[in-house]
Amino acid sequence: CFNGCTSLVQVSNIPDSITNMWKCFNGCTKLEQVPNIPSSVTDMSFCFNGCTKLEQVPNIPNSVTNMRWCFNGCTKLEHVPNIPDNVTNMSFCFNGCTKLEHVPNIPNSVTNMYSCFTGCTKLEQVPNIPNGVTNMESCFNGCTKLERVPNIPDGVTNMSYCFKGCTKLEQVPNIPNSVTNMRYCFGGCTKLVQVT
Repeated sequence: CFNGCTSLVQVSNIPDSITNMWKCFNGCTKLEQVPNIPSSVTDMSFCFNGCTKLEQVPNIPNSVTNMRWCFNGCTKLEHVPNIPDNVTNMSFCFNGCTKLEHVPNIPNSVTNMYSCFTGCTKLEQVPNIPNGVTNMESCFNGCTKLERVPNIPDGVTNMSYCFKGCTKLEQVPNIPNSVTNMRYCFGGCTKLVQVT
């Protein structure tokens, strides 16, 4: 739609008939405001990828199921609205959102959190991780303010690089028996003292 429109500052309207916003505003590095997202949209993957001036976004409709790379690299984004109940894929969703301090609840429908919060250097806490999540590779990699994490659900198989570089992390919960890959999971966690 507006993929790579590097001079675009504002869009006043998105047609109600739109269902797919894949790469809609991808790389719109000057975009500061976006209108309401139509209630028929299901795919928002790469939607705001690289929108480095975007500080806030409107509510995300419940129809959305795919948010992979949605806010990747949105370095000015401080707050995000509720995540819809039907989303399954949040890989790279908030990757590199360096001003993001809090995130809303993650719905139970989510299964993929690969690199979801990588590089969120202001993130201090995260909500519960849904029971259906299987992939947490690099999920919190480089979250340098993160001190604690919620329980890791039984069913997660991949935790490689998950907490790598979390230099304030002091405690983590038990690792479930379902995990098969933990490569560099806690690499560089210099304050980690306990796995409970």
